[in-house]
Amino acid sequence: MFKENDVHKIIDSYLYNENKMRLILISFFMMLIASSSLIGGTPHIVTGKTFNHDASVPSNGTITFIAYISSRPGEVQTNNSVGCGYSSGNWYIGAGNFTSAWSVGDVLHVDFSNTVVGGTGTINCTLTSTDPDITPDVILANATVPVELASFFTSVNGLTAELIWSTATEVNNYGFEIEKRVVSDQLTAVSTWQTVGFVQGAGTSNVQHAYSFTDHVTESGTYAYRLKQLDNSGTFKYSQATEVTTEVPKVFTLNQNYPNPFNPATTIVYRLPECVKVTLEVFDEIGRLVKVIFTGIQNEGEYSQSWDGTDNNGIKVSSGVYFYKMKTNSFSCTKKMMFIK
Repeated sequence: MFKENDVHKIIDSYLYNENKMRLILISFFMMLIASSSLIGGTPHIVTGKTFNHDASVPSNGTITFIAYISSRPGEVQTNNSVGCGYSSGNWYIGAGNFTSAWSVGDVLHVDFSNTVVGGTGTINCTLTSTDPDITPDVILANATVPVELASFFTSVNGLTAELIWSTATEVNNYGFEIEKRVVSDQLTAVSTWQTVGFVQGAGTSNVQHAYSFTDHVTESGTYAYRLKQLDNSGTFKYSQATEVTTEVPKVFTLNQNYPNPFNPATTIVYRLPECVKVTLEVFDEIGRLVKVIFTGIQNEGEYSQSWDGTDNNGIKVSSGVYFYKMKTNSFSCTKKMMFIK
């Protein structure tokens, strides 16, 4: 068990080392100022600590700032000015390097930004006779635009629209809502924006990320898509909209299911060139009906149905080969699939 004297020794040692480091840092700053050519005013350092919004220390080379005396905004110093800079979380400004002399009581205004991960901050320091002036910590708020969208384009195949986009950097990115609006089709002249999907974002990242989303429409026409980027705080920003024109299939088509083999479910896509009654069924290897997936009248377009591996009574089927069949009054097609457990 520690004795009271031991505790005091530990505290005294910590305070000594902390003050020693501060004196070394201050001496370093003073050497920078002393070695620079002071144009006007008294040599004086203003210094403080900077943190990103997530409390991390900004890397060297990422922090920029602009500083000026509030009453003289035309005279500025930056992180690249003589006697100014940023290193390992600490920023410093040589107030004595302003063209006009400063006085006790003048207010030094400094605007900070992180050029890599984003974020801005501002501080106002009333200059004193104490050298250096040590300011409170600067916490950089989230950047106004948390995600830099590098590309966004769409492609179309029949009645399927493929959205592909990428980001250069991301800060606090929760994800993307995909919104769609009908520009024109057989039934609607113009519609309002509607959310049709969501893609999870990468949070905070300095590397490029690629995203995609597939939308199946049921009518030929022109559609507009846009991204609604959301950050973790709930704020959002829209991308520019892009348009695609879809076309009704010219022939009946039944695609291979995917995935295949599958467990627990698979998707079956088919296309109709006209309005017809459609039946989609599943049979076992000896031709017995297992499941009626869909039966009904559908307009021309592309459709998808899913099968979860259950029969008409809701009971899971055994592993094995099954056949799915699509039929209309003028078309019939059967394909093979495999269910595994």
